[in-house]
This record gives sequence, structure tokens and C-alpha cells, in this order.
Amino acid sequence: MPSKSLPLYKRILFTILAFIFALYCLIWVLSSPIIKHFAKEPLAEYGLTLSSDSTISFNPFLTRITVADLALLKDNSPVLKAEQLALQLALHKIPFDIIKLEEFSIKGVVVNVEKTNDDLWVAGVNLTPKSAELDPQTKPEIEEATEKNKKSTPTEPSPYQVQLDNLVLSNTTIDILLNGSPHAFDIKELLISNINASQAQQSANLKLNALFDKAAIKLTSEFNLQNNEGDISSKLIVSKYSLNNIKHLIEPVESLDGLFSFSSNQNVKITSQGMDITVKQAELSTENVITSTKEQNISLENLVYSMNDFSMNIANNELEKNQLKAITGTAQLTLKNALVEALPSHNEKSENDKSQQILSFAQLNVNNITPKLSAVSESDLTLAPSVFIESLDLNQLLFSQNTTNELPPVATINNINISDIAGSAEALSINEINIDSITSHIILNKEKALANLVTLTPAKETESEAVQEVEQTAQTQDTATSSPKVPETATPETTTQKPFYISVNAFNIINKNQIDFIDNSVNPIYKRSFMIDELTMGKLSNLQESTEAKTPITLKGRSNEYANFAFNGFIQPFAKKKTYHIKGDLNELSLPDVSTYMKDALKLELKSGQLNTKLDVTLIDDDIDGDVSININGLETAAANNHETNLVKDQVGIPFNVALGMLKDGNGDLILDVPLSGKTSSPSFGISSFIALITKKAVMSATQDYLMTTFVPYANIVSVAMTAGEFILKLRFEDLPYEPKQVTPNEKQAEYIKQFIAVMKDQKNTRVKICAISTPSDIGLPAKHKLSEADIKALKTIGDERERAFKASVVQDKQIETGRILLCTPQIDNSEGAIPRMVISV
Repeated sequence: MPSKSLPLYKRILFTILAFIFALYCLIWVLSSPIIKHFAKEPLAEYGLTLSSDSTISFNPFLTRITVADLALLKDNSPVLKAEQLALQLALHKIPFDIIKLEEFSIKGVVVNVEKTNDDLWVAGVNLTPKSAELDPQTKPEIEEATEKNKKSTPTEPSPYQVQLDNLVLSNTTIDILLNGSPHAFDIKELLISNINASQAQQSANLKLNALFDKAAIKLTSEFNLQNNEGDISSKLIVSKYSLNNIKHLIEPVESLDGLFSFSSNQNVKITSQGMDITVKQAELSTENVITSTKEQNISLENLVYSMNDFSMNIANNELEKNQLKAITGTAQLTLKNALVEALPSHNEKSENDKSQQILSFAQLNVNNITPKLSAVSESDLTLAPSVFIESLDLNQLLFSQNTTNELPPVATINNINISDIAGSAEALSINEINIDSITSHIILNKEKALANLVTLTPAKETESEAVQEVEQTAQTQDTATSSPKVPETATPETTTQKPFYISVNAFNIINKNQIDFIDNSVNPIYKRSFMIDELTMGKLSNLQESTEAKTPITLKGRSNEYANFAFNGFIQPFAKKKTYHIKGDLNELSLPDVSTYMKDALKLELKSGQLNTKLDVTLIDDDIDGDVSININGLETAAANNHETNLVKDQVGIPFNVALGMLKDGNGDLILDVPLSGKTSSPSFGISSFIALITKKAVMSATQDYLMTTFVPYANIVSVAMTAGEFILKLRFEDLPYEPKQVTPNEKQAEYIKQFIAVMKDQKNTRVKICAISTPSDIGLPAKHKLSEADIKALKTIGDERERAFKASVVQDKQIETGRILLCTPQIDNSEGAIPRMVISV
């Protein structure tokens, strides 16, 4: 039975469907060669070709584009690869003004990016704007025409809405060549989900897991905007990025190593009135950073900067454009084990060269850094940013240590604490500065330069650099000579620069502080130590309301074993009339210690003596006024470089001693009152009373026999005599013998010392001078041996040690004042039969 034929409309419909199906199949099959064919010409314009293995197909049934094994070549080298790309569009949504991407995935992409100073190349294509290559004179015209077109062509909002469930980018590598330095950005996975974008609304979620130069990067973000208002929240983590990858970006740096990490959690809220930025928590840290230039090497073990609850409000409306309105939050900064070294000169580098330590510290803490907004002034209410720091602590600071000569550092400080720091562009305010335990070594070499100071610049420049500098100088001079300057009429300049205000409420140096001074430029070498027991300064400020206020200053301390000083006063450095006032005294300064600085000028040495001085001086601008009172006890001089005793060589010293004797009172003291007046450039030293002299003492109330009876208990060590023509009591102590090389008093000398202490306790007004006499036997040499300079130095060192040990033994119970025992310059006795001894005189 013959089949019944289909109706005509069905046959037409079937034919149309069959044709469409066949056409779609044909498009699907032929899409790859057709696309590759038509892509040749546009790619060729950029010097690119498509590899033969690349496949690009279009599935019209699913409206899906699929790319596999894509490779773009330039000069037969791949500049872009893509293992797989899929893009599928939902056509049925387009009539409803919705562009629905049902799938968008990219996998296995490798792309080359190269950035030079002028050009940016991506996948072999130069993305630098062509306008940069045009004549600069034509650029303004083109820019003006473009701007006019923008104004004349109104932009209409797009009616379409873009939707995408997931955009997936995985196993993608971006190879970056930045001015010759390679970088790699490896995207393990980039997932953008719930994308909904239209003219009025934009929302999406983002998740990134990647590596940049092998450092892990994780980013999550979520944004939701409605009519350009809404929230954007994100969280970013960068872990252990090697700083060696960016050393080429810092021009002076020759090497850079270390690790960098960063994490933050922030939210941005956008409204019609502006923007609120909130950082809940952020932390930046580095580990084992080492960097060097040609001159310095810097290392830092650890840096941590953390920020909590930071928020910032930026107004952006018709009245206020991008104006900062509020800022809050706190931050902390910690640095550990920092070191700055000066490297040896490149010109004369040897195996023995060592880097020199310029600066180091164990830890720096900056606590509770708080940003603030305040008005610039009472007249200007504009808000300006400022910062408040609760405290700054710097521990174990070391400055300048020359490691080649193994000298101690110039200064070390146990701790520096600065509290309540408020700073802005107009002012700096500090509540208190405390410096704890300074130890300083000032060591001068034979050229009077600091031997332990590290030079910050290379010691010598290369010969070519020196020649070049000379040539440049000569050219400059020739140019100046050949082209005389034409005098110009000077126009007065008016400055409106505001002053910078500084205010410090208190400055203190606390705990143990010592400065050791050694001068190798003099002979013998001079050594002295200063101990600062108290140094305080009150409020100091250049604020207008504080310029006339007095800033009190107090300084107290000691020097060597017995010298002490105490000064106080005030300063007014910002007053209309700058005023400085100081009042205080210096006591028990042993003059033989400073004799080395006077012998060349005066051709005299100070054999003995002790300085006590008081001063009360005021300086107003450059007008000085005040008094200096000088009291010198037991001063005696000798001819310079006379190291031996019992020699008549004091041809200069004897007359000078006689002259001084005429000015001494009955106790052998020299008292000088020196008023000061006039200008600092030419002060006047008036002398109202060189001395309060007592030329004659009251006649003794008893006979010489009575006086002898008084000292019978101490007859073993003391004798009494009357000076010629004067009734003045004179005590004479017997010499105290020492064994060769002996320094500290022994048991044989115990009885002598016991009686000496008893005399000094009984005779409260008696002051004695002790002088050690050394002999060649102290250093194993025979008598009358010709002494070398080294021998003299060794013998005087032993004598000095004897004097100090003797004084320490007799003042240790604190019942004899240290100021009553004067030291002298040790002497040498090279005569036959001489024995080491201690000479004690009144």
C-alpha cells in the first residue's frame, strides 16, 4: 500500500529545518579554517601569525566559541598560547536586553608582556597610544578635536544587562619583561562568579589564587553597586615575596635580598556624599632584608607594620570635591636588629678590608600611631591631617664603630624613649625625651681626628674621577671668564612661608652615663672620663605664647675619681632678647692631669695642684655679664719635660713658683675672682681681687715645743717646723718607701697609713700633696741607666698608679674628704741608691 505523502507545509518546514541544520553543521565544520583564513590579514599588520595547530570553532547550535591549542607567533616565536577557551552565549535572552554568558572559561594561557621606557608590548602588539608618535605640535589639535566630539555626541545609557554565572581563568602564566628584568604572574585560578552588570547595577564575587615571582597571592572580593552606590569588600594576602625581584626598580641599589609579606581586610562604601574606606586589619612585614649601594650596606632582620580599625571618609559632592573629612585608627611599627655599614673604598679594596659600622640598634618600637584631623589654625578652619604617636622606644643604639682598628664605638645608648609625639606639616610637639645610659668614647688620633669615627663616603676617588672633576672645574671657569655675567636688577622677594613650631616639655638623661676621652695627639697621652649623674631640661618651645618662658637646665656629674661638677641655669633661645644663664661649680680637678695641654705653650708643667671654680654668668644676646671664682690649691710648677727629681732645671718654674707664692694665702691656696662683662666678641675680664690674701697669720698661742708635743703621737711620720721669719705651722711627712714594681700599699706600710689617717682626722684644715717617685728598678733597670721615652712613660705610669692607689686607700672610709688629698705629676729618681717612694707634703 503506497505511503501517504506529507502535506506541503510540512515538507517546506522540514526542508527549511534540514537546510538550517545542514548550514549550521557546515558553519561548525568550516568555522575553524575560515576564521584562521580571515585572521591572517589583521594579524599580519602586527607581525603575528597563527600556528597551524590552532583550532578556533564556532558551534551555532549552542552559540559557543571554542579555542584549542591557540598559538600566536612573532618571528616564529610564540607570544601567546591558550590551551583551551570556551565562550557560550544564550541567544534567547538577547530580545530581553540580557546578554547571558552561560560559560566563559580560559585554561592554560601563556602570554608575553614587555615594558620598556616608552613602549608596552602585549602578545607582540604595541599598545602604546599612536598619538605619542605624532608631532608634539599636532597633539593639542587632535586632543581638542577629540574633546569636541565627546561633547557634541551625547552618550546614551546602554540598555543591555550582562549576566555570567562563572568566569574561570586557570593555569595561566603572564611572562613580564620590565625594562629587561623578568617577572612571572602565574594564575592558578581566577574565579569571578555571580556577575551582573548593567548601567544601573554592578555586582560580582572574585576569588584569585596566584603566584607572582613564586610568591603566593590570595585575593577575595565582593562588590555590589546600585546607581554608583554600594559596598566593595576585599581581602588580600601576599606571602614571602623575594625583594631581589624588584632591586632593578631602585636605581642606587646594587643588591637587595629579603622577604616581603602583606595582608589586609578592607571595605569601601560609596555613597552620593563620598566614600568611606575601612581597613579592619592590615599588616606589612619583611624578613632578613639586606641591601647595599656602592658606599653602604644596610640590613634589617625584621619589620612589622600593623594597622587596626583604620577608617577614612572622603567627601565628594557639589560643595566638596575629594576632600578628606575624617580619619581614625591605630597602627604599630616594630624594627629589629638594624645595621648600617660603610663599605671599603672600591679603589683600594683588599682581603683585610672590613665594613665599618655606622649605626645599629636592637629594636625600634613605635606604639599606637593614631592619625588625626584638625583645623590648620583659628583663622583657617581647613582640616589638615596630623599624626599622634603614644611612644617611641629605641633600644641598644650604637653609633660609629671602626672595626679595622678594634676601637670602641663613638657612642652607645641603652634606650631612647620619646612619649606623646604629635606631628603635622605645621608643628611638632613632644611631651618627654628620656635617654638612658649613654656610653661614649671620644678618641683622637695623632692628627686630632676622631679615630673611631666611620667615614660616610669612600676614602678616595678614582684617578679618572679626580681628573674628570678637574676638567669640569676648568671648563666652568673658562665659561665664566669668556661669558661675563650681566648684572641683573635685584627684585625684593617676599616670603609667606609659615614658621614650623617645635615644643618639647622635658628632656632627661638618666641612669649611668659615661664619656671617655683619649687624646693621642699629646705626650703623654691624655685620658679623662666624665660621668653624668643628672642632665635635665624643662619645657622648650617656639610657640608665640612660650617664647619668653625660661627653660630650666640642670647638669651634675663627676670626672675621673674625685672631680665633680654641678651646674644649673636657664635658657630663652626664642625670646626677643635671647638669654642664657648658668651658675654652678667645678671641684677637685687635679691640675697635673691637664698639664700636658699647657707645657708647650707655657714651657711649664703643673707638678701639683687642684682646681675649684664657681661661676655665675648671664648672656643676653651678645652681652655677657657675671663672675668666675677660681680657687687653686697647692699649685706648683716645673720646667716642661723635667721627669727626674732633685735636679736644678726649673729655671722657668722656680721664678714662676716664687711669683705664685706671693699670691698664695697661708693655706697655700690661690684665689682669683674674675668678673666678666662686655660683648662675646670682645669680653672684658676685670679683676676686683686677685686673691683674698692673708700675708701674715696670727702669732701662734704656744711655743714651738708645744707644737712638737702636739704631734708626738705621730712622730714616726710627722715633724714640725717654723718657716723663716713667719709664725706659720708647717707639717712635714716622712717619705713612704715602696718595693720595686709595687703599686698597692702592703702590710709593711699599714702602720704609716694608719698614722697618716689619724693626723688628717685630727687636723681638719690640713691638705696634703702626694707625689710618687719612681726609680729604674721599677721596670728592672739599673740606676743611672739612660732612660728612653718608653721607659719614662712606663715609670710615670707606675707612679700615677701608686698615687691613685694610695689616695683610694686613705679615703675609702669616707672620713677624709677627697679634696684634701692632691695628686701631682709623678717624678723619676735615677740617682745611685734611690728607692721608690711616696713624698707627702703640706
